[in-house]
Amino acid sequence: MDDEHTNILLAIDNSLTALTIVLSQADRIIEERHIQGSRPPSEIIASSVSHILSDHSYTINDVTTLIVTVGPGSFTGIRVALAFCKGIRAGTHIALRGVPTLDALAFPFRSMEGYYLAPLIDAKKGEVFFCLYEVQQNTLLRLTEYKAIKPEALIQYVKKPCVIVGNGAVLCERFVVDHEGFIIITQGFNQVSGEALIRCGIERIKKNEPALCEPIYARPSEAEIKYGITIH
Repeated sequence: MDDEHTNILLAIDNSLTALTIVLSQADRIIEERHIQGSRPPSEIIASSVSHILSDHSYTINDVTTLIVTVGPGSFTGIRVALAFCKGIRAGTHIALRGVPTLDALAFPFRSMEGYYLAPLIDAKKGEVFFCLYEVQQNTLLRLTEYKAIKPEALIQYVKKPCVIVGNGAVLCERFVVDHEGFIIITQGFNQVSGEALIRCGIERIKKNEPALCEPIYARPSEAEIKYGITIH
């Protein structure tokens, strides 16, 4: 096998508003696609992956590692992407690594030494998915669990100085805007960066962290609430 067909990574995020597919050779991004349309991701994820691979003269058998976001985020979106990746793993034995969506959203800010990071995802129903991180020596130290909170409760969890980012930031802005020590970013970082997702996956592999192949929902689903069942 030639060098161009070694260490090929395929990453998928379907936990937010777009289906994101990233192809890389190690940490060098080959292409990143964000797909939004009238058809649900469950109908196009297989063909979209096939197209990005074939457009660069690869097949699924060239892929050495799959990386997928495992949430929190869209309940259905997480399950669709994770089930798809698990299906590939079962049929090909390609290594699979899960990355928490909030970790990937925080990753681009890992050089902000001395800051806290609060990536936020619009969780609907008047809540945001949240986690707090501290930047230490170009790495992210997670300080809280992944959780769903009311926007007005954010001020109780964050520490200063703090960068607040993600598509849930706009929901919390009015509750922290009058407080000093916060940088609020409401545009430009509302999707998972392909580079961040790839690098998060590579870091988890290098640190020999668990493969993390189960979803992180951060709150019960409608079915769990309505019928009193537990969904894994």
